[in-house]
Amino acid sequence: MNFIIKQFLTKIKTGPYSSPIKLKIYRSLTDQALYKEIDPSLTALLIGFLTYIEILFYKQTLLLHVWMFLYFLYYVARIVSHYLYLKSKLLSEKTKETRFSAIQIAMWGFFGGFVWIFFLLILFIQDYPPEARLLGVWNFSLFTAGLLLRFTFSPLVYLCYIIIIGIPLFFLFIAQGIPFIILGISLMVFFVFSVVTINNYYSIVFNSFYLQYEYKRVLTRLKKLNKELRMEIHRRHKAEAKLKLSATHDALTGLPNRLLLQDRVNQAILASERNHSHCAILFIDLDKFKVVNDDYGHEIGDKILKKVAKRLKKTIRAVDTIGRIGGDEFIVLISDLEKEENVTVIAQKIIKSFAEPYILGKLSFMCSASIGIAIFPKGGRKHMELIKNADSAMYEAKNRGGSCFVFYKP
Repeated sequence: MNFIIKQFLTKIKTGPYSSPIKLKIYRSLTDQALYKEIDPSLTALLIGFLTYIEILFYKQTLLLHVWMFLYFLYYVARIVSHYLYLKSKLLSEKTKETRFSAIQIAMWGFFGGFVWIFFLLILFIQDYPPEARLLGVWNFSLFTAGLLLRFTFSPLVYLCYIIIIGIPLFFLFIAQGIPFIILGISLMVFFVFSVVTINNYYSIVFNSFYLQYEYKRVLTRLKKLNKELRMEIHRRHKAEAKLKLSATHDALTGLPNRLLLQDRVNQAILASERNHSHCAILFIDLDKFKVVNDDYGHEIGDKILKKVAKRLKKTIRAVDTIGRIGGDEFIVLISDLEKEENVTVIAQKIIKSFAEPYILGKLSFMCSASIGIAIFPKGGRKHMELIKNADSAMYEAKNRGGSCFVFYKP
């Protein structure tokens, strides 16, 4: 028997909604009906007080005063529960489990039904006139009809209220004869109707809340997936751009590598042929850079190479190209030259910029440059031929002591 009662209470507590999400919504609706709103409790207090005043006109008894005290006590407890709810903005899961236990929710309905059945018993057991009894039943009926809407969100409270009132009230009215027999039958029909109505309405309301919750949950999940997808796309684009950059640029200095430089030189040769102009290759090699690397390490050498790249960018035009083909070897592509002599000015600027020391913390280094220059078309008609001839001219500059530039001559 205890097992059956326990199963019944558990079923009422969770309804047919055993999943955590549905149970959460059920508790939220019950919480709203029992704790969040204070107006129904104040209204009930007013109805009870008016009923008490009306019955006093017919007859005063100690039991009537006791009833009013119990009624007042019950709804004060409800108001205190409301106050405590507002004070505790964040409830722990343990507190919620206690507050929403099936027995506690049922007790609200049992006590609510008890105070009214006690009132009706007073009217019919005590020597009250029929007018007072009918007035009391009328006020009770209005109150019960109001509860029909009030506890739509918490049918367990209303069900317990009806159970504790309906059966004894029916037999009480039957014992009184006509017209109370008709009134008792009418109330029982109303009770059955209200229970069915509240169950149907609750199912509709619950399902609508559940669908809203599911919609929001799915929407939140989609937004999260969409955000993750955008981040993944961004990450892949970034990785692709990095791969593309590493395929065409030097990892240390960020300058175009041999592959990209070859394409730029071919384009410059085609443009020079089309415009009947010139382009030049400046093959640059740092003087005594190997000594710096050997004495101070590759870390210092790498820092110097980065500074070399920055100096070269400052000395040439934006339309020209600087590339690093390996070690301390750089190539500068000067495109769209109207006169061959114009490349001399650029070479002089580079030599001058390399004459300044490289400051790394407390260390200072001097790394001049030897430059070999090959001009299209005299210095070669293909990109490899131009680079090879510029390289030969660079070695001639090295033989002259470095820190100078030499033009390639066939």
